[in-house]
Amino acid sequence: MTRPLRPCLAWIPIAALTFGVSIDAQTIGSTSPEQQGMVSNLDTDKDGIANSTDRDIDGDQLDNADTNETDIDGDGIANHEDVDMDGDGVGNLLDDDFDCDGIIDPIDFTDDGGSGAFIDEEHTGYVTDFVFGMLRDLLRFDEYYELKVAVLSISEPRGTWNLKTSDGINVNGEWSYPANRPEEFKPFVADLEDECRIVAQYPNGFITLYSWIPGHPVSFDFATSSEESTGKMTPVYHLHAYFSGFPNAYPERPPEEIRGSHSIMFSGDLRAFDGIGPMVDQQRAIFKIVTDWEKENYPDAVN
Repeated sequence: MTRPLRPCLAWIPIAALTFGVSIDAQTIGSTSPEQQGMVSNLDTDKDGIANSTDRDIDGDQLDNADTNETDIDGDGIANHEDVDMDGDGVGNLLDDDFDCDGIIDPIDFTDDGGSGAFIDEEHTGYVTDFVFGMLRDLLRFDEYYELKVAVLSISEPRGTWNLKTSDGINVNGEWSYPANRPEEFKPFVADLEDECRIVAQYPNGFITLYSWIPGHPVSFDFATSSEESTGKMTPVYHLHAYFSGFPNAYPERPPEEIRGSHSIMFSGDLRAFDGIGPMVDQQRAIFKIVTDWEKENYPDAVN
């Protein structure tokens, strides 16, 4: 279900929320440098925009993420039958973003890749409407965003959600509630009973995991892969300078550039949850740091 939203002023206080999303930050950046080079050079519709950043790969005027786009790469094979959905030469099972919608697949919470895991909206009825309304009020938008709700089960209501900002930042989570007690709605499901969790990603970037106990500061964990993992240097010191301004920042000293497949981790705290505004602001700041760095050091790779 997709509905564009205006700024929402209403708010339902958060109480007794839980959490449960299993995300492995180490899966990010798993495509080899050779594969990344192959992906970045492909331009299916010859529009001058590489497939890796083209949100309309086959040039049919339908965004890759559009629900009406049934053949993303225009090869005549329907998405649900195509083993390489975006036609980049990397199979769906190995591709970090198999549908090339800009959202890394481990956190692409409302796209099942044609597997049929999610229930069609026409069969979810009031469940989708209820969840949509609850999330709209809890997330507290301050600008024009797009919210998607996906349903995995109706008998034991549960599913996922994705919120996308106008500048391409994605915020994702899982929801659930007892079928006979909707007042116990949990919008940020986590593994631990009293924990809440959200996962966010700046455009084509690495993920940040946000977790918290209601009423307490929101903790964040951000990971960026090393040069040997991605084929590019990362702005480690610039990121450290930014993250060190948050309470309980880690590491306290700038980390060395780690070689191999290890991730470089940063963590700290935001204020207690009162909407997604601070998380979105942080994603925009990270995106600017990374984009400015790539423009300066890899100008040929930036469209």
